[in-house]
Amino acid sequence: MAIVSVVVFHGFPALAPGGFVGVDVFFVISGFLITQNILTDLTNKNFCLLSFYDRRIRRIFPALVLTLAIGSFLSWLFLLPTEFAKFGTQLTAGAGFFSNFTSWKDAGYFDLNAQSKPLLHLWSLSIEEQFYIFLPLLLMVTCRLSRRLTLILLSLALVSFSVNIFFVHSNPVAAFYSPVTRMWELLIGSIAASAMVGRNVSRFTAEKQNFLVAALSVIGLALALNSFVFISEADSFPGFVALAPTAATLLLIVAGPRAIVNRLVLANPIFAFIGRISYPLYLWHWVLLSMLSIVNGINSNYALRIATLLLASVLAWVTYEFVEKPIRSRQWTSASAPSLALALSVFLVIGFAIQRGQISSRSGMSVDLKPIFSAINDWRPEDYSTDVKGNSSGRVLIIGDSFTGNYVTRIASVVKSHTNSLSVSYAGTAGCPPIPNLNRIAYPGDCVKANDAAFLEAMEPDVKRVVLLSAWHYFYPLRKRHRQATKASFEHDVMMYSKDDPHRTPISFGSTAYRKAFSDLRGEIAALRKAGKEVYIVLPTPMSDSFDPSLMVDRLSAKPILSTGIPKSQYYASFQPMIDELTAVAHSTGAELLDPAEDLCRNDFCSAVYDGKPIYKDFGHIRPFFTRNNVTVFDHVVLDQGQRTNEAHQR
Repeated sequence: MAIVSVVVFHGFPALAPGGFVGVDVFFVISGFLITQNILTDLTNKNFCLLSFYDRRIRRIFPALVLTLAIGSFLSWLFLLPTEFAKFGTQLTAGAGFFSNFTSWKDAGYFDLNAQSKPLLHLWSLSIEEQFYIFLPLLLMVTCRLSRRLTLILLSLALVSFSVNIFFVHSNPVAAFYSPVTRMWELLIGSIAASAMVGRNVSRFTAEKQNFLVAALSVIGLALALNSFVFISEADSFPGFVALAPTAATLLLIVAGPRAIVNRLVLANPIFAFIGRISYPLYLWHWVLLSMLSIVNGINSNYALRIATLLLASVLAWVTYEFVEKPIRSRQWTSASAPSLALALSVFLVIGFAIQRGQISSRSGMSVDLKPIFSAINDWRPEDYSTDVKGNSSGRVLIIGDSFTGNYVTRIASVVKSHTNSLSVSYAGTAGCPPIPNLNRIAYPGDCVKANDAAFLEAMEPDVKRVVLLSAWHYFYPLRKRHRQATKASFEHDVMMYSKDDPHRTPISFGSTAYRKAFSDLRGEIAALRKAGKEVYIVLPTPMSDSFDPSLMVDRLSAKPILSTGIPKSQYYASFQPMIDELTAVAHSTGAELLDPAEDLCRNDFCSAVYDGKPIYKDFGHIRPFFTRNNVTVFDHVVLDQGQRTNEAHQR
């Protein structure tokens, strides 16, 4: 049931929005089974630590080694060089069982680039193996204190759960990936095992069925199904929300194998078969779905996704029958575990080599694709938000998100080439529109802090002009990058919520929170205007998949497919609601509108290529070479009034 929920969530997220909690179900079951086995051996005085790790290696490594091998080949075949280098990090982390830490550092589980990470799912396996490093040692030390063992495990679980609650709002990515914040889920299974081993606590389940047992199993199943359907990516997870799937699993375990749900549903031959292949299916399904997304786009049709999952199921059965079972059998020699460990170590080395660029992907060897790769890699810190000193007194403060980087090179060029230009500085932070009291769902707290500091700085006496600049795409219920994001992941990673909303509900057009947000923006601009500041609002930068150089590569053939761009009318149509909103804000506050489309969409067409080179770095970030010579929309903003008047007379 757990693996089905995870597979359905990854393949068809709308059918099981909370299917990702199947991993939490795995954690509880795994903790129960492993602890039960260890305690049974300890009770019988035949537990051996080396034998335990030997069994873990035989259980985990065979399918993992095969998956890493095929995943590496497919990644070499289809990934772009920058993606392949990142895959090297995933490969090293997966082979070393620290994927959760690299994912923690990199981004969130639900972020827009998740589908381009073929080994992202190994984070959960890493947490399990980190847990099983110390669990046997803990049980060996505490087994003599059998009466207190359950209490010790419960205490550890409560500490872990408390840390989870503390971080789920302040640092949700850490809460999701940290072994400390996840350990309580595995410990729930361990607690159940410690309470059962050597005790007849399930006497009412051992011989006959009764109402209590049936009730436990039915409630457990209902709670699990409710979790799969009603929990979503927008929830603060794990947090208190994770209690539902973990409690459901605990109830099903306590009910015992003879409970009606366990006996008639979970022990059904179909579910039993799925259970046997669940581990290799977990490994295979995400690798193949990720490759489908990379080659064909995230929103591949249902038929392709169904075919991909069927292929994953076949590979899982083949792996189980012809790889896992033989290696786990007694027929293999004692050298099998060291051999498997050595094989996994090889992938550690290969991963390091890929990271360092010593092994390139197939497309990286194509001369025809070099202009495209140059565009993708055209990211330099100095072009992102570098303050520049002008010769006149006073400065322009640009408050915005990462789209401020679109215009930095041009602004710096104008400031340096005029004798009476104002200084220019930048405030705000990536992923946050310059609107007060809003936070980004994926990064709670960051936007409010950055914007509060930015608007406070804007009130400083030397600031003459304030520019509000953003992608402005944060309020769209439908994504603007249809090949690179699902609706759910876009809502989680991109959209905003009110700082006073504990549920972090995505703010969309027309909602009460939306109207409040722009009312707050009007108030902030009015305060700036009252303080004597000139305020400029920059309309959305044209953005489209057609501009994205990573989508200008045919992954199957490793050949370029350069895009020409989109009609200006298409850009305006997609952003018209936001353009209208910002226009109304400007008219009501006396702010001036700046329209980048005047320079980026000349002759009523927004070009993707200039002089044979892609203009954009991705779907909407512009390359410095183009901005420096072609985007003039900010020129008059950075010149003081005297300089602008003199130049007007000269013309």
